Amino acid sequence: MAFRWLRRLSPVRDESIGVAILLVLVSAGLVWVSLHPAPPTQGDEYDEVPANSGTIVRSEVIHLWLPESIRELASPQSSVVRDPSDLRRYLERRNLQDLRYAVTIRGHQPNGDYYDIHFIRHPCESPVHFQELLNILADVSRAPGHEKAANFPGASTHDISEAVLSREPSEIIAELDRIRGGRR
Repeated sequence: MAFRWLRRLSPVRDESIGVAILLVLVSAGLVWVSLHPAPPTQGDEYDEVPANSGTIVRSEVIHLWLPESIRELASPQSSVVRDPSDLRRYLERRNLQDLRYAVTIRGHQPNGDYYDIHFIRHPCESPVHFQELLNILADVSRAPGHEKAANFPGASTHDISEAVLSREPSEIIAELDRIRGGRR
């Protein structure tokens, strides 16, 4: 008897009738709750997002931190790179399999605040960023005065040494913040 406790609450002795009564009570409770929802705790669902919610409504690339080897890759010979495996082979032939670059992305919040986050990219280890690297190479290869940064319109491009980019990620980020003067 799965519902022995129900027998004590109800004079009904048949278990199937007891289960039916239980289902009716639960259903009635669910109907009552759906017809009488709890009042909202703060404002209503259409209120603006609180300022401290951390919600990002828009993001943009604001800085590209590129080593000299990226500029070498932007040559016409690199146009043979069609997929991540081509890129890996191309970089390995030039002994650039440890190539890194950094990207700073600004996340804008509903209240007007923003936060800048640095990302260190390692194209050989993460093919997910393959298209991003192709976009960077396309922008870098443009001649001066020609539609600069078509893929990253608000981004400023900075040269950074391979030595800095070969450090530990926390050291790279600290150096990027130092270069930017500690700005957010």
